Amino acid sequence: MFLAVFFGFHTIALSLAFFVDPSSSHGAAALGLLEEARHHGTWNAKVANLERGSWDTIIFGDSRTHAAVDPTDAAWADGATYNAAVARTTTRETGELVEVALAHSDPKHVILILSLDHFDHFDAGLPGADAPGPPTRALETQLQLALGWPGIRDSWETIARYSAGIPGKTAPLGMRRPRPAFDTRGAFAAVFRRKADQSGRFSFGDDRWAALERLIAASVADGADVDIAVSPLHASLLDGLALLGRWPDYLEMMRRLARLQDECIARGEPVTVWNFAGFEGPNSEAIPEAGNLAPMRWYFEASHYRPEVARAMALRMRGADDDVPAEFDARFGERVSGANVESLIQRLEGERAAYQRRRPEEVEFFLREARSTGWLPESGEDPGSHQ
Repeated sequence: MFLAVFFGFHTIALSLAFFVDPSSSHGAAALGLLEEARHHGTWNAKVANLERGSWDTIIFGDSRTHAAVDPTDAAWADGATYNAAVARTTTRETGELVEVALAHSDPKHVILILSLDHFDHFDAGLPGADAPGPPTRALETQLQLALGWPGIRDSWETIARYSAGIPGKTAPLGMRRPRPAFDTRGAFAAVFRRKADQSGRFSFGDDRWAALERLIAASVADGADVDIAVSPLHASLLDGLALLGRWPDYLEMMRRLARLQDECIARGEPVTVWNFAGFEGPNSEAIPEAGNLAPMRWYFEASHYRPEVARAMALRMRGADDDVPAEFDARFGERVSGANVESLIQRLEGERAAYQRRRPEEVEFFLREARSTGWLPESGEDPGSHQ
């Protein structure tokens, strides 16, 4: 009796997950009418869409790119355009997605929006850390969806969203849909605590750098132009990385990107490196007071910028400088190479010192939240401080 109930339950879960396909994992026999209600932001969904589509422009990145880059916006769109960004990915996982993309499309343009997190090697030495990505992740996700409560829950939630006319979290072309209003200051605090908690395990991985070089080489060999963009961050978080002792890692990333740019130029490869991070303009938009549910103009919270910022990035990379909003000066989207990287770093350090003088309350806000995690001392000099 027990076995009959057990297998009956899992048969129902498997069938429901297969036909509803709540995370847009396969699409083969799934019910097409549920497409808008599905969540298209999972690893499996991105792999499936890269396999099914023939894309001219593909944009890779992490949760920031996922939330901000609208592939239907004319500033980004150049032919069939897809947002292939997946949250919490490093260059290794991104490289696996690029392999899938190049195997099924011949993109003219590959865009990679990078953050320092892309080079994090915190999982080094863990079981399965270097296992192949897409097949393992796909199987794991499918089993989680199909063989138990997650499959039934997500499937019924998808059906309920469809019945209510509510779309899924991520649109079919890969961009996360806007979230409802929330306490922005509280979200800043949560990001600060999470970054502080992560800082203790951060390790700049040379294998992550090698993965970046491989994915660029593969894209160029396939005939694609490649743009590499250093992601914007809110000034409070960029300053916070320094306060957590990660500023040397950040500068190492910038210097390596500059060397990579010079090497690509020397080989005649169509690769361009851009920097969109800094402490001025929209990147230093004032943090709202507690309880203020009014959205910020340029940022969702400290780590995630809005589509308006992403659009300015796209316009800069397309050379449409006259169309970039006036709030973004020429420093937003500066090209990076060996010729200017040291002056760029010097400018960033000067901007950071000016930001700390201009917004001491935001600096203290970060320190207070970071200290609550135990990663910063309650008193004394903080790592990387300019004060």
